[in-house]
Amino acid sequence: MSLGAGNMHIRVVHWVLIAALAVGCSVKPVSGRPELVPTSMEQERTIGREETLKLEEQVGFLEEERFVRYVQAIGRRLARQSPRQDVQYQFYVVELLGPNAFALSGGYVFVSRGLLALLNSEDELANVLAHEIGHVAARHAVKRFSLNAPVAIATDPGAWATGLVSQRLGQVVEGIGGLEGGLLLAPYSREQEREADRIGQELAAAAGWDPRGMASFLHTLKREEALSQGGPKRMRFLDSHPSTPERLQMTGERARELERSVIAPIASSHVDFLGRLEGLRVGPNPAEGQFIGRQFLHPDLSFSLSFPEGWKTYNARGRVTAIAPGADAVAVLEIVGRGDDPWEAARKLGEEADIRYSKEPEELLLGGKRVVRAIGLLRGKAVDLSWLPHDGYIYQITGICTESAFETYGERFASVVGSFEPLTAARRAQIRDVRLRLIPARGDESIEQLLKRAGSVWGPDEAAVANALETESPLHAGKLVKLPISEPYN
Repeated sequence: MSLGAGNMHIRVVHWVLIAALAVGCSVKPVSGRPELVPTSMEQERTIGREETLKLEEQVGFLEEERFVRYVQAIGRRLARQSPRQDVQYQFYVVELLGPNAFALSGGYVFVSRGLLALLNSEDELANVLAHEIGHVAARHAVKRFSLNAPVAIATDPGAWATGLVSQRLGQVVEGIGGLEGGLLLAPYSREQEREADRIGQELAAAAGWDPRGMASFLHTLKREEALSQGGPKRMRFLDSHPSTPERLQMTGERARELERSVIAPIASSHVDFLGRLEGLRVGPNPAEGQFIGRQFLHPDLSFSLSFPEGWKTYNARGRVTAIAPGADAVAVLEIVGRGDDPWEAARKLGEEADIRYSKEPEELLLGGKRVVRAIGLLRGKAVDLSWLPHDGYIYQITGICTESAFETYGERFASVVGSFEPLTAARRAQIRDVRLRLIPARGDESIEQLLKRAGSVWGPDEAAVANALETESPLHAGKLVKLPISEPYN
């Protein structure tokens, strides 16, 4: 006990010394005053670049160019007004369903698909991007990194299960029991929010956008947050950018005082702006696969499989995870290589992970499929491993549980493997894609009536918030309302 405490003391002193040596002095771009900063400029760029690569790998960026180009065009115009020009600002749309925006050190700025769906003017989008540029300009992002973990890219409870084909399998095994732990971006302080609001609204006005867009979008986010209480937890803008009545009031008052440059917006009208959002995917991307009940269907890779009844399922980029009700077992599906030889993947894992096999890898037919299966122990956990080829890829299905529970879960792991099969035409037809469509209202039509006529997946309250409307107010003829419509996946 005393030896461990002594080592901890040494480690603390060691890191304090490193932190002290890393701190340098620079001039704050926003105020022009000297400030102590925890990283060098090169370190700041490196951190931002590395975290962006992780974000792309684990969450993904929107690839539909017309939406990305629009965000980038607004971002670049704002960046030219930034008081900080020693970074190269880059703008991305992240494949997150929750409404969020954030920035990383080095000038990396992100907005989510979920945020775009809630916008009702180009001014709002410009103010959100400008606010994040403000955090970069004031070096809030790098300060937050020095005090907390970098951007939290664990967006689902199964995210720790990435990389099972490597030596990280040991780390995955140790994760059982803590499966519900997900990280979030650390919140900014009130002072940092005030500063980013001020910088952002000034940038928006200087670049030709209405600085009132910040206050109007904060109001929408507050409505959306209230509506989402009790629903699935998603990373939201207000998680890391706390909003207060004072902040709403200050952004509104500041907007009235700022002089706006006379520069034409990118979208020529409100209808033009809505047209730039038309077709935006609102739901999960079917190209990453889709759950229908306990069945996972992947249209592009053309397979399906089923997980046990009652298990929580998660579809993340690069893997599919199912967690037993007691969080004492997990099953994970992922692609581990190309080819048609499952033995190659089995050999590779045997070389990289220190597994003690109780049942050596063997080839068998399971559900009519050629499967290589092995059972072993790793760090006190039972590991059930199966590899099977399908359409040029090798899939690995890993079941992990406590050693004492394997008798209970072994058959369930085998049933998951046995359920893997080519996707049938009937199942493919079940896969849906949810996209924003612009629906013109009829005179005096209610939101509820419009939703029913359009066949939207939103309820009246959701539609009202996303369109800055009141639920009970009648719509005037021709009013364009953006609504998510479920369509066949092409």
